[in-house]
Amino acid sequence: MSKIKKIVSTTVFLFMVLTVALAAEGWTSQEVGKFPSKYITFIIPVRPGGGMDMYVRLVTPYLQKYLPNQPKIIIKNIPGADKAAGTNACLRAEPDGHTLVELLIPGQNLGQMLGLAKYDLNQAAWIGGLTRIPNIFTISAKRPERTLKELQQSSQEATLTGAITGLNSPAGAGSIIAAEVLGVKTKFIPHSGSAPAVLATIRGSSDYVVQGYPVLKSGIENKQLIPLCVYSDSRFQALPDVPTIVELGHPELVTPFDMYYSVATGCNVPKETLSILREAFKKAVEDPGFDKAMKKAGSYAFYTSPEGMEKALKNSNELYSKYMNIFQKHK
Repeated sequence: MSKIKKIVSTTVFLFMVLTVALAAEGWTSQEVGKFPSKYITFIIPVRPGGGMDMYVRLVTPYLQKYLPNQPKIIIKNIPGADKAAGTNACLRAEPDGHTLVELLIPGQNLGQMLGLAKYDLNQAAWIGGLTRIPNIFTISAKRPERTLKELQQSSQEATLTGAITGLNSPAGAGSIIAAEVLGVKTKFIPHSGSAPAVLATIRGSSDYVVQGYPVLKSGIENKQLIPLCVYSDSRFQALPDVPTIVELGHPELVTPFDMYYSVATGCNVPKETLSILREAFKKAVEDPGFDKAMKKAGSYAFYTSPEGMEKALKNSNELYSKYMNIFQKHK
């Protein structure tokens, strides 16, 4: 056999071996080299700092690990307009699956329902949720109260100030519902993000703030913030001595604060591409390395399926409709 024939024969043989190997991995020759065909942009619709920013940065290396071709993922903070700037940047992007956005449900759907945020979550295709955590009611350590009951009584004598990040977050919308249900007289002060809201409470310029534990962790550990209750039906493992809102007699206040940090893309992205994204995302969230990183940050990995996110959105829409008259007062 001539040298040229040997080269051709070897090349054909290697191609056949590669084809068989790819087929064993569930790929056809037509799928090779397709999605993702370029870098992926992962949008965070808030400023750097806080839970939304942190979770995306923690999950990104694992998402990259499980996506075909291990594409470069560029994290991009696009704050503004009650998360509308970043959300729309994804929903209006080319529907090829190369643009993702983090969404916080419940919360962002209320902005849409009230007409405060100009985006349409019906145009989103869910990839899944990466964690689901409760919110915690904390007060400034500068205040004398050490129980929720004491704070309720104090608010009757002098209106309290509550730091919120707006109506389009579980903490913001939930705080307004809770103040009404608990009878805590409050003047709410909007802040540009969770970190500024927490800092205002640590400094004492706000009496209380409700946020997820990762954002509050440092302030609680340094005894600058005092946790009064956890909006959950079971005690939070990081704060085992803090009572739940259910124990305090208000189980109806669990749902408003049940935060799903989720990921979506545009609804017109091809089904095949969505399947690839969803499979890789699920593997990323369930990776032990991601769970370890989340626990180190004071949280934990908790996967929610696309169907689960649709249900969470539906349930929170129904909840917000019930309290719409209260929200109208705070628009």
